Amino acid sequence: MTAPDVTERREVRAAVARFLTVGFLALVLVATPVAFWIRAEAEQHALANARDMTQRLADNVVGPLITSQLLEEDPAALELLEQRLAPWLANDHVTRIKVWDERGRVVYSDVESLIGQDFEQEEWARLLLEGGPATATLESQTAEENEYEADSGELV
Repeated sequence: MTAPDVTERREVRAAVARFLTVGFLALVLVATPVAFWIRAEAEQHALANARDMTQRLADNVVGPLITSQLLEEDPAALELLEQRLAPWLANDHVTRIKVWDERGRVVYSDVESLIGQDFEQEEWARLLLEGGPATATLESQTAEENEYEADSGELV
């Protein structure tokens, strides 16, 4: 090989290396913010979906069964609610269902030992009972009433 051929090959390799480096940097600069944006949008969509599904469950399944018998922990009323909620609990999308009264007492839970226990209500629950908007968050469940979900990671 002659010296001009070697020089030409080096220049071509250097040009290709620069092209690939600039292309990779451009890809990273564009893909990184897009990935964060997509994750944020997906999280917002999941939260809205969870909020809507929970509202439908409350309005159409649980709400009609909130009777004085259920609030007094009548076994027949609890069994009826258990039967109506069974399909929801069989679904992998629902981890736990708890029904509370306005004082913070668990009226129903799929974990029977929680029924009848009193817990301090969070601000969002008080606002919801006063007709405020439903809320949903994605976080680890660390509150006292969530002892059975504490090891499940982040839940809505």
